[in-house]
Amino acid sequence: MLIIGECINSTTPEVLDAIAKRDVNFIRELARGQIEAGAEYIDVNAGARIDTELEDMEWLIKTVNDVVEVPLSIDSANPDTIKHGLEIYDQLLKDNNKTEIKAMVNSINGEPTHCEKVLPLVKEYDCEVIGLLMDENGIPSEPEDRVKIGSKIIDQLNKYKIPIDKLYLDMVIQPISTDSGKGITILETLKLVKQEFPEVKTVLGLSNISFGLPEKELINRTFLAMLMVNGLDAAIMNPLDRKILATLQTAKMLLNQDEFCMNYITAFRDGRL
Repeated sequence: MLIIGECINSTTPEVLDAIAKRDVNFIRELARGQIEAGAEYIDVNAGARIDTELEDMEWLIKTVNDVVEVPLSIDSANPDTIKHGLEIYDQLLKDNNKTEIKAMVNSINGEPTHCEKVLPLVKEYDCEVIGLLMDENGIPSEPEDRVKIGSKIIDQLNKYKIPIDKLYLDMVIQPISTDSGKGITILETLKLVKQEFPEVKTVLGLSNISFGLPEKELINRTFLAMLMVNGLDAAIMNPLDRKILATLQTAKMLLNQDEFCMNYITAFRDGRL
């Protein structure tokens, strides 16, 4: 399962402070730590300071790109920020002869005007893209209605001739603290997405499920195992949490994704469990 490191997010007070102070060392160490823990993408989000989001995103991309060899996920609700971020990142990759690396865009949704602004960029820069199962009317409460938005997003990709294997559909986790049925809704939506669009990959921002509750890490890793049973392909998560990585490794073994349990045994011998 693909791990997208979530830690460089301006909604986190320490990260926001580092962005404001242009603390290069803090951000680079956070990026390095996630890579060492197994992240295959690094998500960068600068949206907390709306008035300076473009400048903050540019600084984050330049700061992180200097110390990682994995792709970045450009994370913003603002198409202008995504555009600027992709321009900066593409030039950095060209300057460093890393043109084989392609960004991820996080994200589009089912709102047609939003797709019209972002999908041409996805096409131009040959990106992976996350599609949120929400639209101009918000997040549907019923799994079936979220799946309908998935069809709209796929239609938009086809319109721009973007290969379907570039898409990750995000079921949009909402905090279970606001409604104890939210976890079931996500699991049911994931099952339906896998049935309706078997060729499309799936992703979730895992830590959203535990917002406002104690022992967040326990909730996150328990939910991750449940999602993996239902076929989740990728998670935006905290790879610095050793226990969630242990859960991930164990779940892979139990789901027959670890031949002869060798990766699990190696992780045990390395002290990673």
